[in-house]
Amino acid sequence: MRPLPKIRGRYRIIIPETGAEWVFVDYDIGGKFEITRERYEQRGYEPPIDSLPTNEQYEAIVVAKKDE
Repeated sequence: MRPLPKIRGRYRIIIPETGAEWVFVDYDIGGKFEITRERYEQRGYEPPIDSLPTNEQYEAIVVAKKDE
């Protein structure tokens, strides 16, 4: 029996017009997708959503790492 793939949150997206929050997650085996804050919390994914950077912060981190 193969182990289930691990899912990890990368960043969160806040829709300004509605305040809705989405989390961009990826599988350790390569898949990527977005889910709602509610589903992320219900399924107990890590890290905690409030510790995730926003999309803009995440992109800045990626750019900074490329510049190193």
